[in-house]
Amino acid sequence: LFSEMVFSFIKIVFTFTLLSVITTSNLCQSDYFLSENHQPGLQIIRNYLPKEYKAHNQNWAITSDNRGIMFFGNSSGLLEFDGSNWNIIKIPNGLVRSLDTDKNGTVFVGSVDDLGYIHFNKNGSLVFKSLSHLINIGEQIGQVWHTYAIDSSVYFFTNKRIFQFTFQNSSYDNPKLKILLPSERFRVAHKYNNRLYVVDAKEGLQVFNGEGFSNIKGGEIFADDNIYSILPFTDDGKEILIISRGKGLFIYDGQSFKSFKTEFDEFIKQNRLYFPGAKLPDGTFVVGTISSGAIIFNKDGKLLQKIDTKSGLPDNGVLFIKY
Repeated sequence: LFSEMVFSFIKIVFTFTLLSVITTSNLCQSDYFLSENHQPGLQIIRNYLPKEYKAHNQNWAITSDNRGIMFFGNSSGLLEFDGSNWNIIKIPNGLVRSLDTDKNGTVFVGSVDDLGYIHFNKNGSLVFKSLSHLINIGEQIGQVWHTYAIDSSVYFFTNKRIFQFTFQNSSYDNPKLKILLPSERFRVAHKYNNRLYVVDAKEGLQVFNGEGFSNIKGGEIFADDNIYSILPFTDDGKEILIISRGKGLFIYDGQSFKSFKTEFDEFIKQNRLYFPGAKLPDGTFVVGTISSGAIIFNKDGKLLQKIDTKSGLPDNGVLFIKY
């Protein structure tokens, strides 16, 4: 669709202490977008207030199902939005930290000391079904910071463990559970190109090989740091953009990590970036910060746009970005 239209729209959903949908009007042709004469247009921003969706003002995660229905992880439960109407799906412990959707369109939910998925009950309503009763570790599960659906498995990430549930023949009954442990402590996890990546506090950046985690050559530089985004840098995905908390940006070509210098390096030092970022259809990137809104930049490291309260956002703390 983008290649067939002269003008198009980029829609980005941010979560703050409120919800914002940003529609940025720009030319879809990347050569024009990256030209020196290009001036980004004003964003059309739609902010959704807690009084509209009738839940907590904190939102942590975003996903959608195969119907295009949006879901938001909220401190009061799971918000369902069809573009007009809001519904809240109650979760036993309330707060929803993480979400993802599998290939069948099932939405998986990571909460506090709980995890599971939503499904239609006999009345046709979406309800939460917990999988926590299948876990016996002698202590609470903890905060499920990330949830990733990859092939027939779903990975629920905590700092101490990753719970891998594998489902057979698209059936969610009697899944196989495997518990993945870190060398020291998990810092963060990412899904990239349908593979699971983690940062281990001892080993650095690792990738899941189906049985355990394999070290990535050079990835030890992130052992004392954190990675907030792993995004395709080139269209073929052979080069990866790594956005770290303390060491800046890197390009990984499958063999080594090369520092990616930008004209906003000082901004990064002063304003902590946060996960996850997103790559937009025109080849540019958007990342959020803890206290200074979001920025859009290109593959040359040029800052194209800053989106913050001056642009119409309700809050400069960006907790999640979904394109």
